[in-house]
Amino acid sequence: MASELCFREKVHVVPPFEIVFPLDREIAMLKFNLHTLWLFTRSDLKAVLFPTIIFATCGALSGKIVTTKEDVTISGVLSRLPLVAVWTWVHLLVHDIANQRLTPGIIEDRINKPWRPLPAGRITQDHASKLLLVVTLATFAISWHLGTLRESVTLVVLTWIYNNLGGADKHPILRNVLNACGLISCNAAATVIAASLGHTSFTRNAHAWSAIVASVIASTIHVQDFSDSSGDAAIGRRSIPLVYGDGPARWSIAVLVTTWSFLCPWYWGLRVVSYIMPVVIGAMVHLEHDSVLLASVQMIGLEAGVDKTSLDE
Repeated sequence: MASELCFREKVHVVPPFEIVFPLDREIAMLKFNLHTLWLFTRSDLKAVLFPTIIFATCGALSGKIVTTKEDVTISGVLSRLPLVAVWTWVHLLVHDIANQRLTPGIIEDRINKPWRPLPAGRITQDHASKLLLVVTLATFAISWHLGTLRESVTLVVLTWIYNNLGGADKHPILRNVLNACGLISCNAAATVIAASLGHTSFTRNAHAWSAIVASVIASTIHVQDFSDSSGDAAIGRRSIPLVYGDGPARWSIAVLVTTWSFLCPWYWGLRVVSYIMPVVIGAMVHLEHDSVLLASVQMIGLEAGVDKTSLDE
């Protein structure tokens, strides 16, 4: 009896539901890692990825008004949008990993966004740094293939200035300007990919329009800093709401959004009816969604292309 009892104690029968096959483990790990990558960029999709896709689509469909590519078709542009999305997302991932892996970023995210990978414990700082190197090299390879390597290098340099040299923290105006330069570089690359896989360039009108859009972004992007004020204050970041006060910062958004809502369609010489959409959307700024303003600005480019084409005909 004693030997039988001992034998029974040593034998452990694993129920079927506890059996884990190697393939299942690999699939679970893949899902975990993909979800981690998504969490790095989750909060920036509405402010960067979606407006960039809109800008690229409108710019490409505007034809010779924006790019040197004349024979642009709707089906061609739509077929290249997945490439636009991939290019934009991997560059957004580079920026977000570079920003979130640093100690101040982790401290801020513990307050503002505790679900992000590093404060949530999904990845270590060391592993995040190694991941950043791999993703950066991947973006260069993708950009070289698509003909947008110049814009890719520009974005990586801006990311380095923004994060490693303290461009995001030391001065509120510099912070806004760096954001604007990064977003407009992203928009430019996305547009040429959508138009002709990088085998085209911007026209003089497009460069001027890009400067205007950059000015819109630089003067209003601090709308995204209001919700992050607690974390920004904890790490000593000098954002516009913290430096100049919440009230003046909000008034600056209201005034500048209203102003740009009239100036942008005026620049293109659009008909009065074309003012309706940007002005109405500009009035919605109290919703505090920076992507609303950016989407409005991008759509003006498409309207300008349509109006100019009709005038040429």
